[in-house]
Amino acid sequence: MLKKEPWPGWTSGRDKAVLELDISEDDLKVRYGLDIIRDRDDQLGWFSAAHFLDDIVGPVVIYRYDHAPSKAATVFVDSESDLAVAASRIVEVMQLEPSEILVRAA
Repeated sequence: MLKKEPWPGWTSGRDKAVLELDISEDDLKVRYGLDIIRDRDDQLGWFSAAHFLDDIVGPVVIYRYDHAPSKAATVFVDSESDLAVAASRIVEVMQLEPSEILVRAA
């Protein structure tokens, strides 16, 4: 299971996309034990999101916007993170299959 703790916020105050994944909301709940929140962004509309904390990467957020044509889940980390390290670590801790990784930032 991934580490679930209260949201600490971004250390730098900003986030950066690191991966796009072909995983469902059910995967996030069942496979990873993450809690899903539903919310609405004033500009981007409704989304589902989950987060976990990693000992190396720090906070990790996974968003899926309802209106997005690809229905991919976008993974965000702190903007000051090393994207190559973050991407590799997230793939490792989530035990992602190559077919689940649609886009990798580094």
